[in-house]
Amino acid sequence: MSTTTAAAGPTSTPSAADVLDDGAADAGLQAAVGALTAFSDRERPYETWWPEVSAHLSPEARYAFEGTDPANVRVSAVTDAGVLAAAPSATQMTALVGTDVGQYRVELIRQSVEDTWLVHALTPPPSSPR
Repeated sequence: MSTTTAAAGPTSTPSAADVLDDGAADAGLQAAVGALTAFSDRERPYETWWPEVSAHLSPEARYAFEGTDPANVRVSAVTDAGVLAAAPSATQMTALVGTDVGQYRVELIRQSVEDTWLVHALTPPPSSPR
């Protein structure tokens, strides 16, 4: 006699492994602020600015920002520690970080919960063209 067990179907509750915990959220906020702080250091020449900025970026973001002239970056200072805006999973989060030109949206990703957060996108406030 054979017995089959029904496979568990999808649930509306994420597994514990896919929920962002407080420590990971804090690390993500620190990564967002660190990246935006490096990005806003626009007084440096590209040769020293880019290595610092690119260390915080995902490969896609590095491609998008490579060649940016730091003199054209409008933000010059981070003004707060950021707040968590969204965390759809333990490997994706969005932070809102205050700057001297308004609030930036910083989207972060990581390949696994053990990996370091990397900035996937930096979106300036609507009033700022960069």
